[in-house]
Amino acid sequence: MLHHLRFARSATGRCSTTWQLLNLFPFLLAALALPAHAQWQTHPAPRPVFPMWYGVDVAAFAILDAATPSGRLLFAAGAANGRPDLYRSSDDGLTWHVNAIAGYPNPTVYWAGTTPTPQGVPSRRGDLYVTIVVGGGFTENNRCDLLRSGDEGATWTAVARNVDACVIVFDPSSPLVAYGIGVGYSAVFYPAVYRSVDGGASWLGIGQHLRYATSQLNAAADGTLYALAGGVYVSRDQGETWTAPASWPAPSHPSEGDIQANDLVTWRHPLHGDSFAVIATSNGLYKTIDAGANWLPAGLQGFWIDRLDLVDDPASVELQVLIGYRRGLALLRGEAIFSLTNGLPAGIDPEPMGGRYVASPAGLSICADLQSCIGGTLPHTATLIEYHNAALDHYFMTLAGGEADGIDRGAAGPGWSRTGVTFEVLPDITATGYQYRPVCRFYGTPGIGPNSHFYTIDYQECANVRADPGWTLESTSAFVARPPERGCGAGRVVYRLYNNRFAQNDSNHRYVADLALYQSLQAQGWKGEGAQLCVLR
Repeated sequence: MLHHLRFARSATGRCSTTWQLLNLFPFLLAALALPAHAQWQTHPAPRPVFPMWYGVDVAAFAILDAATPSGRLLFAAGAANGRPDLYRSSDDGLTWHVNAIAGYPNPTVYWAGTTPTPQGVPSRRGDLYVTIVVGGGFTENNRCDLLRSGDEGATWTAVARNVDACVIVFDPSSPLVAYGIGVGYSAVFYPAVYRSVDGGASWLGIGQHLRYATSQLNAAADGTLYALAGGVYVSRDQGETWTAPASWPAPSHPSEGDIQANDLVTWRHPLHGDSFAVIATSNGLYKTIDAGANWLPAGLQGFWIDRLDLVDDPASVELQVLIGYRRGLALLRGEAIFSLTNGLPAGIDPEPMGGRYVASPAGLSICADLQSCIGGTLPHTATLIEYHNAALDHYFMTLAGGEADGIDRGAAGPGWSRTGVTFEVLPDITATGYQYRPVCRFYGTPGIGPNSHFYTIDYQECANVRADPGWTLESTSAFVARPPERGCGAGRVVYRLYNNRFAQNDSNHRYVADLALYQSLQAQGWKGEGAQLCVLR
């Protein structure tokens, strides 16, 4: 059951009026049967039938928890390739069929959801709502019709027509109260939040006290309303007034600037009741046990977390949340976090959809048993170690691990020793913000180039060096850092120096974070090449 609403998302996962869920469920017209106990099973779109484009303009997903004879009843919509229809699956997502809506021959369904029910209780069959875009333009917000179906999508009743609220959340504490977000051009820049006290028939603007455009609303069963608008804002009077918690966490590496709130779920906690919530931010997970007054770290600090969705499991009284981030998925179970990538296609950006469903460029992935889907590695930092060879007077860097252990044992030849200089970096782009880039690593081509290594974060420089026969590309992602153009925030700036020995085919570079050392080496004849990287520490 979906108790919260979210804005559409861009390809980078940031707030936008475009939600890029690639090769999404509407096109899953055939798939193999899902084993009763298995890791993630992915059902790709049949490309020969519906060619996919890298850009689904709008996507919606709703679960009716009451099981059909063949599985759970699912609804999905995605506007892509000229087919923005509503699709229905009555066999837990294995097959999909167009769900017609009378009066809307080709509807752009922006949002789909169900009315809230007590935690652990299945949604009523057929208690389904959708919004359909009916107006708006390039420089104005969308206008939507809000429709309700009481018979599992067979027939529809208009609750409201041509309204500003296009993404809806129902208040579980009051059956007639609902909240909505406007979407479109002006909503990207200004708050566009609405409230209905008559079940969605009419709407009143309530976003006047919010500072920024709102990306998501969430209504808890204790009456607390959360708005994500850069940070988090809390209202306890149905959106009339909003406050930003004084305890909102301060920036922490590797975040740059204020910590951004990306997603939030509420859950009835055995100890803290409905005042409990978990939020995904640009600096990991935080939780509140007092309805948003205070926020405490909850794991994965230092990493950009995009998306959360509750796993509604009536058999469990333990918190279970799907955590989506760049190139990965995790499970928050109680106080512990587990990587949840066993069986997921590698290299994808998964989007948790609620329950046990994940959308990605590969299609729709379903996990019948979350325990069997636990696997992989959680996001982590790594140590970059600097070495010096006294005989060659060359410097080299590598991540702590197998290669470093080999150098320490003499596997790279004599003369190598650690300088004592280390950097804290990210080993790959998993759960990083989209300002992070992989660093290319080159080695001088044997017999042609120098006996040396070279590193660059610059895409063009990487391409240029790759085209030089004197250098061989060893890795397109030796580690991950940020370019320094916008400053390094709480991180460290790393400068690059060149030994000026191209004529001797003995080129070597050194990377230092100590500005005094950088200047001292220049005085000794090294050529300073300026700031090149931002590392964590």
